[in-house]
Amino acid sequence: EVQVMKGGLHCSPEVLDFETLTSATGRKEQTLYLLNASPLPVAVTDVTISSPDPQLQIVFKRGSTVLQPNVEGPIATVVYFGTRQGQFVGKLVVRTNDTTPGFKGLDVPYKARVMHGHISYSEENATFPVVEAELAPIEKTIVITNKFPVAFRIYSAVVESNTFQVVDFPVDAVIQPHEAAPPITLRFTPDAEHTLFTSALTIQTNLTALKVPLRAYHGKLELSEPTGIDCGLVSVNDVKTRYLNISNLNPVPVRLLEFKGPQLGAASVSISIESVRGEDGKDDTAAKKELKQLLLGGAPPQQ
Repeated sequence: EVQVMKGGLHCSPEVLDFETLTSATGRKEQTLYLLNASPLPVAVTDVTISSPDPQLQIVFKRGSTVLQPNVEGPIATVVYFGTRQGQFVGKLVVRTNDTTPGFKGLDVPYKARVMHGHISYSEENATFPVVEAELAPIEKTIVITNKFPVAFRIYSAVVESNTFQVVDFPVDAVIQPHEAAPPITLRFTPDAEHTLFTSALTIQTNLTALKVPLRAYHGKLELSEPTGIDCGLVSVNDVKTRYLNISNLNPVPVRLLEFKGPQLGAASVSISIESVRGEDGKDDTAAKKELKQLLLGGAPPQQ
């Protein structure tokens, strides 16, 4: 919010609060806005920090920000990184081309807390199969364990998706470090239109908002050619090759049991496995070997 006063420059927010960062690789970003409450244009010449802070980064493009009279606009993006733990405070300094008192510039305080930690839970209890023939409600309990160095108190537990309902949660429970919280019970009511998606259980605490990804899945594989493979007209002694990509977009492994189809294995049709790639995009030679064995009529792979 911007508190408009007669004349001068006014920043929004008045204090940049990055709240709590919980990971050494985490970052939080805020946009700094400036209101020019004057009858003349004001150019923002620089946005800097009063004292060095290696965990704070300011993205400001010099010479590109001119605020017209009585106009509010974004002037910089400020990013805080969770590299080092602790409580951090400081000031940003906004400077303009106007030398009039109240227009020359102003200080904007900022604060951040960095505490490395996380919660652990069973990923299996956070995945929900969608069986289109049934679409029956599923209830599961999620137990989180505190992996932070301090205790936290649970205030609320919500899921934005209408397909999930929080049936029970331990309100006001205090969870000590390395202790498990009382169970949070969720009810999932699937529908035929939403069979593969990810939502999140947000647990609001006095420390920070903790999120547990909730994944609904249908267990089907995705084909690059869903309508079939068309080889067109093939002349005698001619060979045509078509490539078919099969992807598993589910959050769980899908076990392949067999390959079958008309004329599969006959002289006119042959299938080979070119490559199998994991989530990281790298070749999975073990999985490729198992699929080749399955293609030859061997035992199905274990996952």
